[in-house]
Amino acid sequence: MKRILRLTALAMALSMLMTAVSCVNDSNTTEEGDALMTDTANTTMTGEPPEALETVAFETVDNRKTETVAGGYKIDMGDLVQVYFEEHPEWVELYNKSWQLHKSKIQRIPAATNPETPYYVDEAFCENIFVWDTIFMMLYDRYGMNQFPILSSLENFYYCQLDSKGLGNGYIPREIIEKTGKDFWNGFTDPTSTNPPLFSWAEWSCYMIHGDVSRFSKEINGKTIYQRLCDHYEFIEKNKKSKFGLYGKTNGLGTGLDDSPNQGSGQLYNSLSIQQAQNAYYLSLIASAMGNKKDADFYMSEHKRISALINENMWNEENSMYSNLTASGEQTNISTPTSLWALVGRVATAERAEKMINNQALNAD
Repeated sequence: MKRILRLTALAMALSMLMTAVSCVNDSNTTEEGDALMTDTANTTMTGEPPEALETVAFETVDNRKTETVAGGYKIDMGDLVQVYFEEHPEWVELYNKSWQLHKSKIQRIPAATNPETPYYVDEAFCENIFVWDTIFMMLYDRYGMNQFPILSSLENFYYCQLDSKGLGNGYIPREIIEKTGKDFWNGFTDPTSTNPPLFSWAEWSCYMIHGDVSRFSKEINGKTIYQRLCDHYEFIEKNKKSKFGLYGKTNGLGTGLDDSPNQGSGQLYNSLSIQQAQNAYYLSLIASAMGNKKDADFYMSEHKRISALINENMWNEENSMYSNLTASGEQTNISTPTSLWALVGRVATAERAEKMINNQALNAD
């Protein structure tokens, strides 16, 4: 079991690392939006068709074909993308084990949580579902979207989103009781009850695979998915933003980093601030894909606004990192990996990104 847990943790780390590297190195990305992913399976780096490759015998994810799991869900593991690393068979083992673990966690959500009662991928921690766990699973599982119930796993939370005329509108509980669809915590005013706003990132990442823009117009309880993403953005703005324009009113459980030493009452969090900027960035891309230029321009301006505040107030030149702030606006200067989220969120300048990588990520001390 410990070995399986280590493999799963490594798979998630690899997924995050690939995302971060992509964000830093994506020199062709424009403010108007990312281009859709293209099929490069039949081309080389030079754009020329590759020479015929000799067939290599190696273990696939699953040598069987269609099978039934979770009391009715049919899945063909042989249909998943296969990988082969001649010098690193352990990478193949990691890849295969990750899919096998997820296959065993497919189950149905009760109608009380999602009236469509779809299959979804459970995080297998307890009898609740979690925003943080689900989104990171989807960032990996999207590559198996043709076989795994990815989008319904996100929709479970949209069905439980709060619709109201007050401050709580757009609130998505970070932890939901599977059987009842009820918030496990004490409502939107509880600092523990909200996880980072990463749904737009997850939805755009999935869109890069399925390419169906109508996904954002699907209605759930009278609102489109796009509207629900926008409502969640506004919820963070109204309930988590401080007088400094940066974000807090949360805690370790709320940020998903309850074992981090970089937290405390009244702090403004580098992670949540960067994640809201990132949220705006992907909302802009989604709006652009939908042909909504007004919203696309607005959310890209929000990304720039929040990024500017982060760079002005949270960057610590001496330590080459983005710091949390105390309630009075002073930097805490506690070094944790959350500073590196500025790479994924496209907040760090090229110069600061390089400094963080060299002095933080690659610094063994």
